[in-house]
Amino acid sequence: MPARALPGQVLMFGEKDMAPDDKWGATFPRQKGDAAIWQFSGNTTRGILMAAMKEQGVRVLMESDDNYTMPPDMGSQDWAINIDRKTDRHSYEAHVKLCKWVDGIITSTPNLASYYTKLNKNVYVCPNSLDPADWDFPDQKPNDGILRIGWGGSQSHMVDAPLVQRAFAWAADQPNVEVWVFGIAGSGAKFPRKVKIAPWTDNQDEYRRLLATCDVHVCPLYETPWSAGKSDWKALDAAAAGAWPIVSTATAYSPPHRKHTIGISHSSASGMPSPLSSTGAAGGGGGAGAAAAGAGLAAVAAGAGSAPSFRNRDGASSANVLSG
Repeated sequence: MPARALPGQVLMFGEKDMAPDDKWGATFPRQKGDAAIWQFSGNTTRGILMAAMKEQGVRVLMESDDNYTMPPDMGSQDWAINIDRKTDRHSYEAHVKLCKWVDGIITSTPNLASYYTKLNKNVYVCPNSLDPADWDFPDQKPNDGILRIGWGGSQSHMVDAPLVQRAFAWAADQPNVEVWVFGIAGSGAKFPRKVKIAPWTDNQDEYRRLLATCDVHVCPLYETPWSAGKSDWKALDAAAAGAWPIVSTATAYSPPHRKHTIGISHSSASGMPSPLSSTGAAGGGGGAGAAAAGAGLAAVAAGAGSAPSFRNRDGASSANVLSG
């Protein structure tokens, strides 16, 4: 169900959210319901505020979209390992402590839930989903015979960049092909000059329209205990944008609540399925160079050293996924 159809409100917490009170010391005037969901809290200040809400009878839940029980693969400048007693920076230690006494935790994947159930008995898995209304805008794909390949990500995906850098360098050299990187290049990832860079944007509508200009989206993911907690959100976005998702064979892209992987999933077996030869037609053409780029990109997008085979989670040919 789309979030906008549910009761409640999404608020950026600030000073105006606290008011002096003789009984409690401070109350939360914008807190209207009997539950408050805090996103991955991990410092003393938020802990005190959450405790005050609990004391006043509000059910306090923690929401976590990534595994904040451990540092990410690339490390983090924003979060500390241990509780920061000087500047009150967020830390993984504080997050774990807070998770143990909140009324419940909401995660987006079963894998993520497996970590948080060690901290709290009330863990709820709420899979990511899309609201079609967010994607209700005119077709963004130019009918100019160019095959456009894209990848979008935040700094947390820096470790995944090596999985696509070689593929992007090759694809960008093909005729009638453009390769786009959204956001992550500003975090320090290096790409050849022919790869086009779109800067980071916090505007979700703008981001969706950028994705919708592409015919193919790659979703590389280096499999680690931390990355296994991620969801298949990027593949969902790519599909909604009208692009073919090419995803790594990873826990995040094979969630047990979905019958099939969303997109074309890379495996290590040899062979290239025939549907990829028509990839160039996704954007209204592009010719042999574009078709070759689509197939060749797929061969290395997930870090393959040789030509791959693409299969869904049930072992069936990806042709069934693409035609279905």
